[in-house]
Amino acid sequence: MVIGRGGRDLHPERAEEHIAGFTLYNDWTARDHQVVDMAQGIGMAKSKDGAITLGPALVTADELEPLRRDGRLELTASVNGVELTRGSLGQMDWTFGELLAYVSRGADLTPGAVIGSGTVPGGCLLEHVDTPDLGDFARWLRPGDVVSLAGTGLGETRQAVLPATEVVPLRAAA
Repeated sequence: MVIGRGGRDLHPERAEEHIAGFTLYNDWTARDHQVVDMAQGIGMAKSKDGAITLGPALVTADELEPLRRDGRLELTASVNGVELTRGSLGQMDWTFGELLAYVSRGADLTPGAVIGSGTVPGGCLLEHVDTPDLGDFARWLRPGDVVSLAGTGLGETRQAVLPATEVVPLRAAA
């Protein structure tokens, strides 16, 4: 969701009034690297700048409302044309209003801020890595894979995974 009107400490029953619209949001967290970085739970940790995909468009809250309220807004995630998950907003554990109320506790929401609502069950690749019945997708993404997210009324995004830049060691091993 994209914030249209700022606020702080929002009430769950009125928080949705602050939403300008909705878009697809793909979090490109490199979990295989994150596991290594956070193994000790101390020391250096690094977040990525801009490791998300938004789009293909911002759909206004009023335009999407009929699909949201009727439960017809379905979402899918696929890799290389193979659907990994399908779900609907009806499966959400929390409403958008409850999510915004939580996020705004002691924090200012500003116009233009993007808030990810979480994943449709099975939509996080991490859930599939140790799942042998998914065949080729029971693994981390690699260069050449094409990831697609689609949502009724929201459109579809498609991105190809590119090879990473070689990492330069910080110092020679002792």
